[in-house]
Amino acid sequence: MSQPQSISLLPVPTAIGISPLNDSTIVCLKAPLWISKSKALLEGHRQIVETALECRGDLLFFRCHEAPFVYGSARRRMKLLAGQTVLLTGASGGLGTFMTHDLAGRGLKLALVAHPGVDLEALRKAVEKRGCRAVSYTPDLQDPAQRRKLLQEVREQFGPIDVLVNNAGVEFTSAYHELTEDHIYEILRVNLEAPLILTRLLLPEMLERKHGHIVNISSLAGKSGPAFQESYAATKAALVAFTSSLRATYRGTGVSASVVVPGFVEAGIYAHLKEQSGCSAPAVLGTSQPETVARAVMSAIECDRFEVIANPLPVRPLLAFNALFPSLGEWLTDKLGTNDFFRRVVARLERGKLATSGKLSAP
Repeated sequence: MSQPQSISLLPVPTAIGISPLNDSTIVCLKAPLWISKSKALLEGHRQIVETALECRGDLLFFRCHEAPFVYGSARRRMKLLAGQTVLLTGASGGLGTFMTHDLAGRGLKLALVAHPGVDLEALRKAVEKRGCRAVSYTPDLQDPAQRRKLLQEVREQFGPIDVLVNNAGVEFTSAYHELTEDHIYEILRVNLEAPLILTRLLLPEMLERKHGHIVNISSLAGKSGPAFQESYAATKAALVAFTSSLRATYRGTGVSASVVVPGFVEAGIYAHLKEQSGCSAPAVLGTSQPETVARAVMSAIECDRFEVIANPLPVRPLLAFNALFPSLGEWLTDKLGTNDFFRRVVARLERGKLATSGKLSAP
């Protein structure tokens, strides 16, 4: 029997082995305290246990449909294998370029999506020189018909899609009341509606094959809600909740989802803002290299991680503090300088009358 990744049953029975058997799984439990209650406990938990097979001393063997998911802490891991198909949106915008090269290094078939597609064809040719099969697509992800046509064309070109990476994103740095409604709708459609609908359209075939992974690229803006980022932050926060719900709904089906949460990245939107405004991110938060975030995406898929925060300095303690003490957390977040950074960006962009769009690039 192979060793499980982790099944949290302490101080009651501890799983020490799992073994696949057709559509179900044989699980071996070691009970340091008692065995008799363990079966009843497990049978009462989501009714996944069919029957105990036998007991050998302090070991209990039983059959269940979703053994790696007992108590939710261990899951099947998806190995990225050469020949699998990955659909990546925002492929040629900042962070997407680094994801593309990382994926190409694994021999995957790549459906590269960007709109309007600046540098997309050059990127496709670059990865094909490395022996990777890639096709470029330039649909407007705001358009429902173009989204459906995209999936149809990718299926015709490559067959079933194994991984969807929702990386495309739009950001407008501005006081909220000064954003046009068109800007707000564009952010909602590209950042949130497109990932939701593309995922919905792909899920049936993934579920039928019992195989697939969705990766949503969020942002720390969705965790802290910085100034001048209302629409963008709202969509990125929604992607975290969307991912959590997907994992809960499709647990045990072979299909899963992850969310990657970068902070300031030296590519894409932040690099664009820094170049045009001359403002740098707060030193206390630091910036990440895009290669680091690209590796986080691969880790999220292969380790089936719910949430990967990609930031050079640990921010989870701050996020936990904000959740426990919202008012103090709001004050502390402001003192760290994130709000001031965006305030300075807006002031300089307004003085220079510069465009603030960061279309179709990673956060």
